[in-house]
Amino acid sequence: MNATLAEIAELEASKDQMTREYQQLVQELNNIATEQKTVKSKVERSESLYKNLSSELLRWQGSSQNFKERLSSLLGDTLLSSAVLTYIGFFDFHYRTVLKSDWVDLVEKISLKASSSLSYMEFLSKP
Repeated sequence: MNATLAEIAELEASKDQMTREYQQLVQELNNIATEQKTVKSKVERSESLYKNLSSELLRWQGSSQNFKERLSSLLGDTLLSSAVLTYIGFFDFHYRTVLKSDWVDLVEKISLKASSSLSYMEFLSKP
């Protein structure tokens, strides 16, 4: 009888030990599931950020190219604009058009790049 009781006590202790181990494993499983959700959320946010930054990169590349083009024509635009500002005020529309055309030809002759879309009205009206 004592042997049976000892065996029952040993089995109950073993059962209690296994129950604790099972609870610990269930807790670890829950922790892993929570961590997996967290990592999945971070990955989704990272992918979204990457996509947004990719589109931003394209926009910046376009702006950079536009800036390079404007910078390459800065000297010619400045020369033409200063000529217009300095000399054109006294003349009528026809002679102004002739002068601007002559100045553009001279700028091209000395191999300076100037914007073809340079608006003198915009230049004169914006600070």
